[in-house]
Amino acid sequence: MSLKRYVPEGMTCNAFQGTYEAGKSRYKDVPCQDKYRVVLKWPGVADDYIHANYVATPINEKRFICTQDSDSIVMVTNTIEKGFSKCEQYWPNDQGQSVSFGGVEITNTLVSDTSYTLYETAA
Repeated sequence: MSLKRYVPEGMTCNAFQGTYEAGKSRYKDVPCQDKYRVVLKWPGVADDYIHANYVATPINEKRFICTQDSDSIVMVTNTIEKGFSKCEQYWPNDQGQSVSFGGVEITNTLVSDTSYTLYETAA
């Protein structure tokens, strides 16, 4: 059995062009679709490219971000807000502790207590 490559009709990958050579994409044959790519907006930075796409699943239409070779994972919401679950906690609470999910180990390398909580992890 072989896996057939599927390319959606009308798919464009213009933002992806040249990113492998520039060191912004790990593989030159795994493009980001223009329609679903994650666009970064940062003050004073003209480049908005990251090799990441929003992805929905057949079971859940919420959008997730898929990316490769991330140095950091940043949580921008509380796990519970106004009594509603916003995100599952996928990191250990205590600095230095690790948890594993399907062969991926996540280590909490920093806990910062300010007006918000910052968890810095290493995968």
